[in-house]
Formats: sequence, C-alpha cells, structure tokens
Amino acid sequence: AAFAGGRPKPTALLLPGRARQRLDELAGRLVRHGRTVEVFPADLTREAERDRLIDRAEACGIDLLINNAGAGRFGRFLDSPPGVERDTVMLNVVAVVDLTRRLLPGMLARVRGERRRAGLVIVGSAAGFAPVPMFATYAASKAFDLQFTEALAEELHHEPIDVVALLPGPTRTGFGPRAGWRGAAIPGAGDADDVAADGLAALGRKT
Repeated sequence: AAFAGGRPKPTALLLPGRARQRLDELAGRLVRHGRTVEVFPADLTREAERDRLIDRAEACGIDLLINNAGAGRFGRFLDSPPGVERDTVMLNVVAVVDLTRRLLPGMLARVRGERRRAGLVIVGSAAGFAPVPMFATYAASKAFDLQFTEALAEELHHEPIDVVALLPGPTRTGFGPRAGWRGAAIPGAGDADDVAADGLAALGRKT
C-alpha cells in the first residue's frame, strides 16, 4: 500500500512495506524529486501492524490510497506451505478490504471539507480475469480485488473520490522470483514505472 497526503506540498508520501532496505532506497529516489517521504515498516498480513499504519495514515491526513501490496506463490496448490497460501489471502484480500474500509471515511470527510477529490487505486492483475492453474490462490485473490473495486466505484460514484482498478499484465519487478517463478523473463513484460503512471493518469477520467 502507498498513501499520499494533500499537505505539505509538494506531495507527501507514506510508504509501508516489509522490506525496509528497498523502502529506504525508493524514498531516497523520491526525495530527490522534491517529495516529502516517510517510510513505515509494516507487515500488512498482521492486524496489529495494520492498526499502527492506519493510525499513522489518519495522522498524515491522506487523500490518496494505493493498495499495491501483493503476494503469491507459483506452483501446485497442495505443494505450497499452508502459511504461504493464507498470507496471500491476508495481504491481497483482507488487508485491501481492511485498509479501504477504515481509511475511506476520513479521506472523504477531509476532501468534502476542502471541496476537492480523493483517490483510491486497487492494484489487481490480468491474472484476475480467469482461473490460473499453478497460481490458483493469487489469481483468485486478484479476481476478488477487481470485483471489489468495481462494486466500490458504483457505490461511491456520487462521492468526491475517483476509484481505479489497475490491472497490469506481466511487469518487470521482483515479484516473479519471490513467487517462485524460475523461467526466463516474459517477453513484452511492462515497465513498473509505466504501469504506475497509467494508474495515476486514470484518476479523474471516466471510462
């Protein structure tokens, strides 16, 4: 997940995640572009750590929530450790619902008072359009994310918020190796910066 607050300007970012070193490296690059960045180490599969993150996000007065954290394991379902499959659902489904439900009220209240708009981006996957053997839990979780986002977009269409489901195909990140993919890089895989830019550009557009 990533969060952006409307103040101070330029854009302030709150970046949660488990990999502190990678977060620090990312924060260093973003600071050079003039942004105020706070790194927040957290394991979003754990309720207590989501509680801490939500408290901090509310204190920052966020107006943009990007549910980007995701996990999955490539291989036969029965060959995967039960904890890995459970954590996939906790991160890709439970954390998305929990963060969204608990942060949206404050986001909406803030933007209503200032006559501006909030934003919600939920990062799904092209894998969510159909069952994917050898990636069963991950694909199912991303199908949930897609339907959840589409339903929220309809429920919130009269509210001052833009809701976006971002559904990238194969993308050049560290996700594949962490998921256990040992094959070659997928030809035509997209660039992560381009995917992020597409998601942000979709905010405020009617499709």
